[in-house]
Amino acid sequence: KGSFMAAVSSTNPADGKGNQASNFLSEKEKKLASFDPKKHQPPKYDIFGNIVVPKKKPGENESNILKENLRVPEWWAKPGLKEEEKKTKVALDNSRRKEFVPHISYDLDGDGCVSGRDYFLASRFDLDKDGRLNTAEKKNAIEHLKAGYEDNFLWNVEQAGAQRPYRLLQKRGVFIDSEDFIPIGHTYPNHPLTQNQPKLKTGAELKQARKGDLVNCLQGTKAAWDKANPASVPVEYKLSEFLIDNPNHTSMSQIKAEQIKDARKKMGLQSQISELKDSSKDPGLAYVEKPKIVSKSHLQEIRKKD
Repeated sequence: KGSFMAAVSSTNPADGKGNQASNFLSEKEKKLASFDPKKHQPPKYDIFGNIVVPKKKPGENESNILKENLRVPEWWAKPGLKEEEKKTKVALDNSRRKEFVPHISYDLDGDGCVSGRDYFLASRFDLDKDGRLNTAEKKNAIEHLKAGYEDNFLWNVEQAGAQRPYRLLQKRGVFIDSEDFIPIGHTYPNHPLTQNQPKLKTGAELKQARKGDLVNCLQGTKAAWDKANPASVPVEYKLSEFLIDNPNHTSMSQIKAEQIKDARKKMGLQSQISELKDSSKDPGLAYVEKPKIVSKSHLQEIRKKD
């Protein structure tokens, strides 16, 4: 730079070109002095050759929505919401989250919480759509539930998932689930013949009844044949001439017992056999307040003396 500045300063100042060069170099030097390669951002161009204006980095925007008087659009939240409840995203999310929590008046079964079924039924009786049931609306809902209003809907359908293996239809005002078409039969009027109660309801009962009738018929035919043609003729039983009406002994065991008694009397013994063992001296479990022998050592001493 020094040699270049010396060459420029040595030019003739009369022509005026030397002053212009010195001014040009001074401006260039100023730009070079103010250039910072760490903060410099090279220009960017789009596909059409236009310069893309770089966006500001996060934190460079010093505007604050809380300090500035900015009005939040009404459609961001429910109408009638206070301005401070929708001023920030956190406050707006909290207010929206509160709207999803149903009011406790929607609790129709009285278990302390509003289930999905309670919310569905109570929302149908919320006539003013204010998110809660007043006294008249809740009384009307409870009366309809007692009258069977809940039976008009099919519940727990979502438990089978999105891909149900069976159809869910509605025909003649009833729900057809799991291919069960029996409830449709109750929607038609009763046939006159349905008032008659049949004796036999199934084919198996009919076969069993016919088999029983056949067996009863064959048994009656056999009984009539046996009566006309008996296999044996009963003979009148004749009593022996030696038979006694009231005998002294009715069995041999009585005769033997009497013979044993007579034999014991002849030998001078008792007629009845008695036990020789004296059970009165057997030890018992009864509590003795003052026993004669108080311990085992006492018993051994008595035995030694004896």
